Amino acid sequence: MKKLLFFVVILLFCSPLFAAVDSLAITDPSEGFPSVIEPNILDTLAISFQVYDETGAYVTGLTMDDFTISFGSEACENVTLVEAANVYSLEVVPYEYDVEGLYDIVLTYDDGLKLSVSTTLMYGVLYTYSPLVENGLLWLKYYQNSDGSWNWNSQSHNLGITALSLQAFLGRGYDVDDPLHGTVVENAITFILANQWSGPFYTYASHLMYENCMAIVALTSALKTALPADLDSLITNALPVALAYITDPVVDTWDRVSWRYNSGYTSQDGGDMSVNQWAYLALEGMEYTDKDIWNKSYNYMDYHKGTDGTGAWIGYQNSWTRPRGNTMAAIWGL
Repeated sequence: MKKLLFFVVILLFCSPLFAAVDSLAITDPSEGFPSVIEPNILDTLAISFQVYDETGAYVTGLTMDDFTISFGSEACENVTLVEAANVYSLEVVPYEYDVEGLYDIVLTYDDGLKLSVSTTLMYGVLYTYSPLVENGLLWLKYYQNSDGSWNWNSQSHNLGITALSLQAFLGRGYDVDDPLHGTVVENAITFILANQWSGPFYTYASHLMYENCMAIVALTSALKTALPADLDSLITNALPVALAYITDPVVDTWDRVSWRYNSGYTSQDGGDMSVNQWAYLALEGMEYTDKDIWNKSYNYMDYHKGTDGTGAWIGYQNSWTRPRGNTMAAIWGL
């Protein structure tokens, strides 16, 4: 019997990232993106493939009796198969797993030759109760640059945006060992570490303090995950130097402290809440308490707040400029 080879083809009506809600489709395995399924909303999954023999000739006339299909370790039933224009199309309702996770899809020809529609665990079906979050992470993965960074508007390879994107993956529980997003996480960490310059992390000097603080927040989160010893050591050694860029300009005798675009702005009153919030989060991540830093931070907000007797707020650099967003920044940061 001739050896059969299976090739997945992208359905023309399907985006390379996200499948339609009512008819999910598997992408080309080289793309590395699974279909996302919510366990309690199991839609029909459509899988298109072609079958060739060893000579490269298309094999026609196969029926569902020739195949079995499984998700993870569970076989699927009630599968339909249609052949048209040299393409086979399977439609199947996935097996209902209660546990979130990534499950491989295996298509088996009945002669015992087993070939996977998705060749590794990186491709297949991702069962999740948070499909919006997982689709968002797949979108971020798609747009990550080859050096591990992400772009922001016209600014390519932006370290601040890279740190925020890394936080999104870490916050969802993905680490460097994850089969789906591990490479994304490790490459982002590597990019941040490669862009530490005489203290702070940054790629754009115009908002250096933002980027440095965001990097510290992301890297302190990364240290809470399982990391290779060499990467753990690099982060551990880099963080105190980056922290010093925030704390060294702070004078012990100050009553208040605030930060802005770079360390030259660090003063009692010359900063802004947009940057302050990230300084607070970075200091918290590093568990920094020297120089009475938290009382100084609180005193800055107390000194610059606005109040009407029923509540208080703070603005960008005073009490009246964009107070809603900056009040939220203050609450979040502290």
